[in-house]
Amino acid sequence: MEFYYTRTISEHPRIVKLRGSVIDYTYGGGSSPAVLLIMERMTRDLHCGLRNGLSWVARLQIAIDVVEGIRYLHSQGLVHRDIKLKNVLLDNEDRAKLTDFGFCIPEAMMSGSVVGTPVHMAPELLSGRYDSSVDVYAFGILFWYICAGQVKLPNHFDQFQNKEQLWNSVRKGIRPECLAHFNQACWNLMEQCWAAEPTERPLLGDVQPQLEAIFNSAKSDSSGKLTSCSYSPPYQQCFKNVQEDYYYNFINMREY
Repeated sequence: MEFYYTRTISEHPRIVKLRGSVIDYTYGGGSSPAVLLIMERMTRDLHCGLRNGLSWVARLQIAIDVVEGIRYLHSQGLVHRDIKLKNVLLDNEDRAKLTDFGFCIPEAMMSGSVVGTPVHMAPELLSGRYDSSVDVYAFGILFWYICAGQVKLPNHFDQFQNKEQLWNSVRKGIRPECLAHFNQACWNLMEQCWAAEPTERPLLGDVQPQLEAIFNSAKSDSSGKLTSCSYSPPYQQCFKNVQEDYYYNFINMREY
């Protein structure tokens, strides 16, 4: 499925490019050959970028890039269904592209399957009745991490022992907390995107101008330096420990 959609999606600057594919006949000990995708070379994912530290202006540009990528998919009738830090890749100028179309599907063909990464999943996904607005919800959660400048789970989610507890809390309206350094415009946008009712979430065509206004304000305010709505964690080398990097605790509840 990922190969099909990655191959058929027209080239777009905010979508990772497919260069080719190979068949690995040794996969699974040779019992089940696998198709391996060869993608354009990107330097890191957003999870790694946030751990290493990105300026506030750079993070806002990434948020705009992500929205542009999702908007393009939606314009093609596709829903990504797994927007998260690790599915946003960065080039050597920290511009973002979307990747991993394993859960991507035409909106008209959505069968009600429950897929995605728990922390980023909209409440209606659990009922099996949803539309493209699940990507808007997931972007709202992603934007929380972008504004936080860190990859640690929100405190409101960190207390749960499994994904069932998390999902129950999300159904009841629990969302990530507002951090002290968030400005009001950022927080308002997050709250709009992760609204419980899909019809109350904004169109991405309305989200992008709001992001661009915040971006332009931050850019003129400090010429790209960190501002009051930013945080940069201490430097950590990425991928030094694969198990730590993927953070698969609680049955993928914390996979970013």
